[in-house]
Amino acid sequence: MSKCEFAPFFPKLREEDYEKKSDQTDAYNCIAYAMGDEHKYWWPTPQYACYWPPGFERSNALPVLKKIAELFRYRDCENGDSEVGYEKIAFYADATGVQHAARQLQSGMWKSKIGELEDVEHTTVESLESKDYGTVVAYMKRPRPDWTA
Repeated sequence: MSKCEFAPFFPKLREEDYEKKSDQTDAYNCIAYAMGDEHKYWWPTPQYACYWPPGFERSNALPVLKKIAELFRYRDCENGDSEVGYEKIAFYADATGVQHAARQLQSGMWKSKIGELEDVEHTTVESLESKDYGTVVAYMKRPRPDWTA
């Protein structure tokens, strides 16, 4: 596994628990990646000229992000345990709102886009809980009929 420069910012992330999967890019971010978009940088703050889905309040409040995820067929679920036939996302938040989202892969691993840095696969969703991202506050899932046992 190759070490990433951001690892020191995530105290729960051990070197053996993650793998770099892409080079750095600012073409997209974690929210975009969680929704399946690797071509736009999604963030609600208009002064940064980021994409935000039309018709939604420009806010990183959890209810807003969950409503957006529903457009992509995600529905609330209780946990991040791997389920055959389902893809899951996790939202991380601090006192100011959602700061990060991760997507679960068919293997059960999690994949995150770290801001404008790399994509990484990580073994646990909790490994990216940190001062900057906050803690996991919600899980959602959507059916993936192509994901069979």
